[in-house]
Amino acid sequence: MRVFLFLIMLFVFPMCTEKSPKLKSIFSIPQTQANANVILSNTKELKSFQFLQVSPPVTATISDKNITAILPSSVSISNLVVTLDTTANSILANGILQDNGKTLNDFTNSVIYTLVAQDGSRVEYTVTITNVGYSVLGSAGNINITGLSSSDTSLEMYYDTSGNSFKAFANNTKIGVILANNTNFALSFKSQPTGKVCALNGGTLSGTLTADVSFSVNCVNGYLVGGKILSTLSTFTIGTNAASVTTIAGSFPPTSSAGAVDANGGSARLNFTLGVTSDGKDLYIADTGNHCIRKYEISTGNVTTIAGLCLTSGTSDGTGSAARFNNPLQISTDGTNLFICDRGSNTIRKIVISSTIVTTLVGLGGSAGDVDATGTSARINFPNGITTDGNYLYISDRGNNKIKRFLASSGAVTTIAGNGTASAVDNANGLAASLNAPCDSVSTGNALYFVECGSNTLRKIDLTSPFPVTTIAGSGVASSTDGTGLAAAFNNPHGIETDGTNLFITEYNGQKIRRVGISSLNVVTIAGANGYQDGTGASALLGNLGGITSDGNRLYFVDSGNNALRRIDNAPD
Repeated sequence: MRVFLFLIMLFVFPMCTEKSPKLKSIFSIPQTQANANVILSNTKELKSFQFLQVSPPVTATISDKNITAILPSSVSISNLVVTLDTTANSILANGILQDNGKTLNDFTNSVIYTLVAQDGSRVEYTVTITNVGYSVLGSAGNINITGLSSSDTSLEMYYDTSGNSFKAFANNTKIGVILANNTNFALSFKSQPTGKVCALNGGTLSGTLTADVSFSVNCVNGYLVGGKILSTLSTFTIGTNAASVTTIAGSFPPTSSAGAVDANGGSARLNFTLGVTSDGKDLYIADTGNHCIRKYEISTGNVTTIAGLCLTSGTSDGTGSAARFNNPLQISTDGTNLFICDRGSNTIRKIVISSTIVTTLVGLGGSAGDVDATGTSARINFPNGITTDGNYLYISDRGNNKIKRFLASSGAVTTIAGNGTASAVDNANGLAASLNAPCDSVSTGNALYFVECGSNTLRKIDLTSPFPVTTIAGSGVASSTDGTGLAAAFNNPHGIETDGTNLFITEYNGQKIRRVGISSLNVVTIAGANGYQDGTGASALLGNLGGITSDGNRLYFVDSGNNALRRIDNAPD
């Protein structure tokens, strides 16, 4: 009977709950008990505090419970929007609920930001923003990047020598950073977008920040390897006597005629050419005997003069044919600019490819010397070779028996290797090492490889201080002997190129092209014997060889003895 009555109560009481609060309180489960199994989060981590609507965007510094940021003087701090990356459930600023990335706040005075977790726990940050006496690195932060798009990987740059950097913004089309007034800055590249190479192209690149500063960045397709732009990354594993040589510009074999004629292929004329480089689609030639810079269009075979007045020497800067060169030798490029060893004037010159404007970067025309300084206050002697890694130019200062480098952003010239004494090969650190007429170099990774005309060797500099110098191939005997490392021999090695896996060396006296495996140090001859004839291996007859380069598909070299531009047609692996 008791069980029966209890069942009746179970059916009757629920129907009465709406009218009987007292019954509800007896049979309802309390709210706190219902949520007993729900654990509320206490996370309220602050990952970043950013002003994304400022140009360029600013990320504040978070230190313990203090947040600080420097904004340009042109920005009003009384009306700012902040975007927080946080795990908090809600955000308060001076007690007012925030719509993250939308709410305006006045930062004239410090603002207390409170992050509230799901469980109600809180953490407070004091935010202090200043904008008086601070400037923008970049013209109002809106420095356009030519040649990049939102689909490219991000460009990142250093703004000082301590490793502080900034990235492109606005879909990779603009770049800039906001720094405190009187900050010392020097721009350089930290990382490049995949498959593209970016270069600084004018403006203020270093100094002490006291106002807005403008600079420009231009990016081109390709890969910067050994001081030239490759269209693709390829390895040329050309075997012994397996290089097929074809003359593509200048007087064709068997006749070798010097001249200064702009024309197509075999109708063009060159004069004792010693330097060549590539921007991935064209070749640029230092036409030494003509005192001018020529361009060879790979797609058409057309040769044109882009700077200097052929057959007229001089040292003056200018645009195109108004500029003058004096025996320009080796040449390098970052895809936007050409860098030339102007041997006769003891200077390093720059040509902006798009405008053909010529300026002097290092040295004073006609003044030889050995002075580490800035730009035209520096002195070099008989500069023979040049390469770039994007930030530095490495100069083979042949007359001083040294390797020097030029920092593009500041213009500073410093010696990194060589004590100035030409003597027997002496491996040591940096300035303690002896060099003997360094002729040309290439950089790959953290190493600079260079050939010495005077010692007939291939040497290497580790580009981390104290810059140790080691001889890695060549016995010192003037001979074209194949072998491994020091068992091999070179005969006046004059030009050097790399694909990142191999080094390719031209011999001025040996009339041969050599291949050196970077890891194995195995040296083989891939082409050459004295004369003038196209062919493969030893049947390819060559003259006194100068520079060598690649566009990523083929190797190209200049034959100064035969006044010709020539190509190795073997396809890369």
